[in-house]
Amino acid sequence: MTAPSYYHALFTAAGDSMVVRDEAGRAVDCNPAACALLACTREQLLGTTPLDWAPPLQPDGRASADHVADVLGRVHAGEAVSFDWVNRRLNGALVHTEVTVRCLIQEGRTLHFAISRDVTEREQLLAAVQERERRLHTVLEHAVDALFIADQRGAYQYVNQAAIDMLGYTREELLGMAIADLVEADELAGVLKDFAGLLQGKQVAVEARMRHRSGRLIPVELRAALLPDGRPFGSCRDITERVQVQRQLRESEERFRNLFEKAPLPYQSLDMGANILTVNDAWLRLMGETRREDVIGKCITDFLVESSLPTLAENFPKFVKRGTVAGPVFDVQARDGAVRRVAVTGRIGRDDQGNPQRTHCILNDITERWQSEVQREEALAFMQAAFEQSPSGIVIADAPDVRIRLANAAALGIRGADADALTDIEVQAHAERWHALRLDGTPYPSQELPLSRAVLRGETTHGEEMVICNDAGQNRTVLVNAAPIWREGVVASGIVVFHDITEQKKVQAELHLYARIFANNGESIMITDQNNHIVAINPAFTRLTGFEIDELRGQNPRVLASGRTPAETYRSLWSHLSETDFWIGELWDRHKDGSEHPKSAAISAIRDEHGVVTHYMASCVDITEHKAAQARVEYLAGHDVLTGLINRHDLESRMEQALRFALRDDSKLAVMFIDLDRFKTINDSLGHHVGDHLLAQVATRLLGCVRDSDIVARLGGDEFVVVLTDLAAALDAASIAGSILQSLAEPYLVEGHTLNSSTSIGVSVFPQDGTDTGSLMKAADTAMYHAKAQGRNNVQFFTASMNAEVQERLLLERDLRVALRERQLTVHYQPKVRAMDASVCGVEALARWQHPTLGMVSPVKFIVIAEECGLIDELGEWVLNEACGQLAAWHALGWHHLSMAVNLSAHQLRAPNLVAMVSATLARHSLAGDDLELEVTESVAMADPERAIGQLQQLRALGVRLAIDDFGTGYSSLAYLKLLPIQTLKLDRAFVRDIETDENDAAISAATLALAHSLGRSVVAEGVETEGQRQFLRQHHCDVLQGYLFGRPESAATWTTRWQV
Repeated sequence: MTAPSYYHALFTAAGDSMVVRDEAGRAVDCNPAACALLACTREQLLGTTPLDWAPPLQPDGRASADHVADVLGRVHAGEAVSFDWVNRRLNGALVHTEVTVRCLIQEGRTLHFAISRDVTEREQLLAAVQERERRLHTVLEHAVDALFIADQRGAYQYVNQAAIDMLGYTREELLGMAIADLVEADELAGVLKDFAGLLQGKQVAVEARMRHRSGRLIPVELRAALLPDGRPFGSCRDITERVQVQRQLRESEERFRNLFEKAPLPYQSLDMGANILTVNDAWLRLMGETRREDVIGKCITDFLVESSLPTLAENFPKFVKRGTVAGPVFDVQARDGAVRRVAVTGRIGRDDQGNPQRTHCILNDITERWQSEVQREEALAFMQAAFEQSPSGIVIADAPDVRIRLANAAALGIRGADADALTDIEVQAHAERWHALRLDGTPYPSQELPLSRAVLRGETTHGEEMVICNDAGQNRTVLVNAAPIWREGVVASGIVVFHDITEQKKVQAELHLYARIFANNGESIMITDQNNHIVAINPAFTRLTGFEIDELRGQNPRVLASGRTPAETYRSLWSHLSETDFWIGELWDRHKDGSEHPKSAAISAIRDEHGVVTHYMASCVDITEHKAAQARVEYLAGHDVLTGLINRHDLESRMEQALRFALRDDSKLAVMFIDLDRFKTINDSLGHHVGDHLLAQVATRLLGCVRDSDIVARLGGDEFVVVLTDLAAALDAASIAGSILQSLAEPYLVEGHTLNSSTSIGVSVFPQDGTDTGSLMKAADTAMYHAKAQGRNNVQFFTASMNAEVQERLLLERDLRVALRERQLTVHYQPKVRAMDASVCGVEALARWQHPTLGMVSPVKFIVIAEECGLIDELGEWVLNEACGQLAAWHALGWHHLSMAVNLSAHQLRAPNLVAMVSATLARHSLAGDDLELEVTESVAMADPERAIGQLQQLRALGVRLAIDDFGTGYSSLAYLKLLPIQTLKLDRAFVRDIETDENDAAISAATLALAHSLGRSVVAEGVETEGQRQFLRQHHCDVLQGYLFGRPESAATWTTRWQV
C-alpha cells in the first residue's frame, strides 16, 4: 500500500470525525466518521461551515460565531487549537464533541484540518458524577451522626455539621485537631490501638468518651472503616441516653428479680386458661413444693380443693374483664395434703394492643387469723416496694376530685418534677400543668385523661399512648394503663401506670425506616444467619431470581448457584469475610426457571457488640447486559463490522501466534495480500451499499477457500489478508491462491446487479521473505502491487527485485513531490500536421521530468506514480496551465492556426471541479474554447460512461474540443461512443506501427477511419514514423498525423525557433 493510499485508508477508516476545510471554513473533504457524527451524507456536509451545524450558543453561553472566529484566528497564527464544541445533527439532536483544529499548507493552499470526537456520553457521565457528589455532600452534612474523614495520622480532614453540634467546636477548630485531642485520656490507648488496626484494613466499632468543648465527656459509639484511597472514614453517635437507659434497666431488672424471688407472699401468674406460668418461692413453700418446674404448666385447679372450683369459675371471668381482682378466697391443697386458705389479689397483664395475656396474683394465706395481720402488712410492704421500685411511673388519685395521693419515683422522673410536685394536686383543676398531648398533637381535656376517666367514670385504660411534656420542656412518649380502685361498689380512687417508650418509639421508627429501605431498594438483597441459612430477601431479589422467601427460607444460598462460579472465587469470598467482614466480586447464579445470569455481589458480615457474626448481607446487581455489552465491545475491537472477519488489530496478534507455532514446528507460513481490481468503479457507479454487499460476499468466498486453522482478515476498503498456517512447502500456497483467484472471479449477484471483479494477490512466505509480521505484510503488499502492475487478476510471489522496485518507486514518489514544488518538470510539445499538406495545425503537450541525479525520467513511470499517490490532479492542472500559457504566447506571435491538445487522467475526469478549473484556465490566458483539445483515454471514458458523458458535455459546453486517445486498445462500446460528445478519435500507434506489413493492422486502421468518418468524427493517427505509413493513412483519408516523422516532443523554445525560420 502506498503512503498516500495508506493515509487515505486511515482517513477513511478512522473512528474520529475528520473534516478538511478551506480558508473560508467550507468543508472540502471529510471521512465517513464525520458523516456519522452529524447524521448526514458526505454531499450534505461538503461545502458547509461549522456554523451550519452549530446552535447559536455553546454550553458556556458564548456565541458559536464568536467561538469560530476566535479559533480561526488562533489557527491562522500557527496554533493547534483544542476545544469543546456542540454540533446540531441533521435530525436536530445535539452532540458534544472534543475538537482539535490545525492549519495545513498544501500546494500553496491554506487548509484547516479538524478532528472531532463524540464525548456526549462522557459529558453525561461527568454531570451524573457531579450530581452524585453534590447529593453525597448533602447527605453527609444532614446526617444525624457525627461523620469525619481523617488522614493516616488521625488528623481530621472533614467533619459534618452533626460533629460540630455534638462536640461544640467550630469546623475550623475541628479541622485543626486529631482523634487523640478529643478522646478521654484513660481510653486513648485503646482507641489508638483500634485506629492502628483500622489502617491495616480492619473495621472499627467501639464505645468511648469524647470531650466536649465545655469539658464534659460524651459517651459515643465510634465506627470507622477505610475509604478506597486509604483514608479513615468514621461516624460518632452520642449514646448518652442509651447508656443511662441501659444502666437504669439493669438496676430495675436486678431490683425486680430480687423483689420477685424474695417476695414473702406467694405469687402466681396464670395464662388465660388458668395454667401456671410462673410462681415464686413463697408460693412453692405454701404448696410444699420444692421445684418450680414441677408446677409450671399445670392448671391451677390441680392445687384447689373441689369446693373452691365454683369460686374460680365465678371470679376468673370477672378478673379478666375488670383487669384486677381483690379478696376472693380459695382453699388450696399442699403437697403433704394440708389445706390452706388464701385470699387472692391481682391484676391482668396485657399486651401492647390491650389484650389480656396473663394474671399477676398474690395469694394471702389467711389460714391462721393471728397470721393474717402479719401477712397483710407483709403484702402491703411488698406492694409498697413494688410501687416505689417499679420502673413504670405509677400515680394514684382519689375520688371525687381526682386529687393525686401517691406518685412513685419513676412517675416523678418522667414528669421531671420535684418529690412533692405531683402530690396533693387536683388533676382537673391543674390540667395545664400536665401538658398531656395526644399523638396527633392535640391537648387532652382534663376529664379525658386516663386517670380522670378511671376515677370519674370507672373506666379502665390499657395501652393508650400519649405525649407528656415534662418540666424541662422535653416531650416523652408514654404507654398508659389506668384503672379505677373500687371500694364497696364505689370508685374510691384510680391508678395510672405509664411506661416511658420514647426510646422504644425511636427504635421502632428506625426499624420501620430500615424495613422500607430494605423493601424498596433497587438492588436485590439477601440476609442469612450466622450458619448461612437464608432468613430474608427483598422484592428486588425475587424479581432477579424468581424465588419467593417461603421457597428459600432456611436454605443455604448454594441452592442458587449455577455451577459456573469457580471454586476459588468462593474460597476468596469466605477468606475476605473472615478477615475484613467484606467481599465484592462476580458470581454466576441461576433463576428459578433454570436460566443462568451473572451478578455483581457485595457481601458483608454483620457482628454484634461482642464481635460475633450474627448475619451476612448480600447486595446483588444483575450484570447480564453489562457482560453482553462488554463481550460485544471486545468482539468489535477485533472484528470488521461489515464482513465479520477479524480486523487489522486482531490480525497482528493472531499472526504473532501463528509465527510462534511455525517457528516451533519448523513449518512454513504464507501471507496473502488480496486487493479487488477496480472496486472503486463499482462503488462510484452503483453506490457504497452495493460495494458493501460485494465485500461481504468476498469475505464468505475467502472463508470457503481456506481451512479453519487459517486466518482471514479485512484491513479496510477492498483489502483482505489471508494467512495460511502449517504449510509443508512454500508452493502449497500457490494452489490455494489459485483457488481464491478463481472463486473471487465468479460473478456476484448484488441487488439485481451481476457484478464481475478480478483480484490481485501478493504472497510472502515465512521464513524466507520475513520473520515477523511487519516484514511479511510489507513483502506481501509489495507482491500485490507487482501483480497489479502485471495486468491485475493474477498471483505474484514476493522477490528481492520487487522490493528494489518498491524502494525505487517510493524514492520517485518523494522526489516527484519535490519536483512539483521546485518546478523541475517541464512541458514538451509534439506537432500535429494535416495529412493533406503536412502543415502544422496544433501540438500535444507532454510532461517531462529532468531529475537532478537520475536524468530524464520516463513519463511511463512518473505519470503512474502521480496517479497512485494523488498528485495527478496537481500535475494535470499545472500542465494545462503551462500549455495554455504557451499557446497564448504563440498566438501573440501570430500563429493563431495552432491549437493545444492536453491529456486528462481518470482521476481528473472524476474531479467535481474539473469544468471550473478548465474554464478559469482558458479565461486566465484569454483563449477560446476551441483553442483547446482535451484527450481522454478510451479505458477512462468507458469505465463509467454515464459519468464521463456528464463531465464531457459540460466541457464541450465551454467550446473545448474532445478526443478519445489510444482508440482501439480498450473495450469500446459503439453505443456509448455514439453518445460521447467527442470530435476526434486518436488511432493508437499499436495499429499504425505495422500497417505496411501486417494486413490485420492495415484492415483495423482502415475500418477505424471509415467508422470514425461515418460518425462524423475526425481521426488523428499516432506514431507515424515512415513515409509508407503516411501514404497509407493519407489514402484512407486520415485527417491529422502525429509522430517522429514530423517531430519529436521538444521544448517550446525549440519549436518557436524552428517556426520562425
